[in-house]
Amino acid sequence: KIRADRDGMVVSKVTLDHVALVLLSIPKESLIMYYYDTTAEAVDIALEVDNLYKLTPYTKDVLLLSVPVENGEAKGKLIVEINGTTAEIDLMDPTSIVVPRVPELKVKDYAVMPTKKFKDAMKAIKQFSDSTEITFDAETVKIGTHTFDDRDTRTETVFKKEQMNGLVVKTPGEVYYPTDYMSRIANGIKATEFRMTLKKDYPVEFDFYLPSGADNIKVTYLLAPRINQ
Repeated sequence: KIRADRDGMVVSKVTLDHVALVLLSIPKESLIMYYYDTTAEAVDIALEVDNLYKLTPYTKDVLLLSVPVENGEAKGKLIVEINGTTAEIDLMDPTSIVVPRVPELKVKDYAVMPTKKFKDAMKAIKQFSDSTEITFDAETVKIGTHTFDDRDTRTETVFKKEQMNGLVVKTPGEVYYPTDYMSRIANGIKATEFRMTLKKDYPVEFDFYLPSGADNIKVTYLLAPRINQ
């Protein structure tokens, strides 16, 4: 689902179980051209994202996207132009996609995490457990899991404060998240480091800016915790 206004666009996608949410904030200044020709304060555009992705994975050419708008509503089809090729994608009813209101979490504790080490940690955890534990204090963030089956297995990766570009923890604690979603989020981080919020039994928020000249395009992942683990 895309919400466009005079300042740019916010692209959002939520999982069917409403456990994870991704937001892509794209200000108009980050685009080669942005034309918003309607008096409406905002226009909601909904489409099956896989249909758009099928047109774009193998090209680095400029994409021109356009949507007809009537009476403040997107109508007809999304028109995609890539290097002389034009395609049309059916739009969906925006009300058919329910994106939950993103709360202002106001979590003050956070860590600036190195992406590669985080990805390596999640690869190890995924081999053993469907639950990931994050423990944190003023000096370290630890990510791991502990399984109790035929093999008593523990994995733990320690991130020390001096190895990070930021760690602020006023309230130490621990929190659990589903490993599958954590692994997918790790694979989706396209920056060398990212900001991760830290609070017991609270949704975790991952923030980073896209590299390669698009450093004002912000990506946010939100993931609900596992309670009473």
